Amino acid sequence: MLRNKVLLTLLITINIVLLVYGTSYSALDPVKESAGDISDETRYADIQFDLGLSYARLGRYKDAVKAYEDAIRLRPAFAEAYFNLGLNYGNLQMYSEAVKAYKEAVRLKPGLAEAYMNLGWSYGTLGMHKKAVIAYEKGLVVNPVNFDIYYDLAFNYAQLKRYEEAVDAYKEYLSFRPDYAEAYFNLGTAYIGMKDSESAYEVYEKLRRLDSIMASELLELINKE
Repeated sequence: MLRNKVLLTLLITINIVLLVYGTSYSALDPVKESAGDISDETRYADIQFDLGLSYARLGRYKDAVKAYEDAIRLRPAFAEAYFNLGLNYGNLQMYSEAVKAYKEAVRLKPGLAEAYMNLGWSYGTLGMHKKAVIAYEKGLVVNPVNFDIYYDLAFNYAQLKRYEEAVDAYKEYLSFRPDYAEAYFNLGTAYIGMKDSESAYEVYEKLRRLDSIMASELLELINKE
């Protein structure tokens, strides 16, 4: 019975991959080669994982969730399946479920920095900014040069009115990406939160060379102080 389900799933996987990539997709050959020797649950879990990837690329996120859940049922310590499960829950705007999936991914594979980042983003979307900060900070321990984490971390610091830490995080982000206007705007608002209009105005001077409209909005906020 299990073997029949495996073969059926394999056929579905190949057909979906053909739809997504066409017959020239280089990963088709390994999929076909696996058809001759599918005898254990680990191999079946891999097939379900690949099926989830294909469903996700087609935008069929509910089907992708089902495939990753099947992969996890067969291989409970499948960290990458939990990570991708979280991605697809996020695509479905099911953020509480995404949090659970990402937490399991980092429990199984603590070095998965991207999972910490996505966990933080899911927490932030749910308005759970303290937990988001904790997740982002753990992500930076794993990968200190992931500059995208600094940006999201700064946003969550600001939501918690931890403006000095927000300023430091935005500055760290801008050291990697010095031309990102929105980060300057947010840095300026963090200075405003600190009641530091002078520093906010210095940020305005830099921002107006990148985005005059955004700079005008920041200046308006500064003048309200």
